[in-house]
Amino acid sequence: GLCILIGLFIANWKIGLGATVGSLIALILAPHFNYSEDEVHDGLAGYNSVLTAIGLALFLEASLVNWIVLIVATTLT
Repeated sequence: GLCILIGLFIANWKIGLGATVGSLIALILAPHFNYSEDEVHDGLAGYNSVLTAIGLALFLEASLVNWIVLIVATTLT
């Protein structure tokens, strides 16, 4: 996962930042959505959130409103 994250930062820092934000949000919220420790450690809690964050960071312009949309969409995912 770290190699992929480094590759995302090399390709485009906005996408790397979006993936990091998506992963952090998923890790923080996973216990509140009844994910077990095994599911969190296996990456199941953050997979869809990271993909959502990457997609939105790729296709939206960098602005405060769009980063708020990214955070809300990642949280809902």
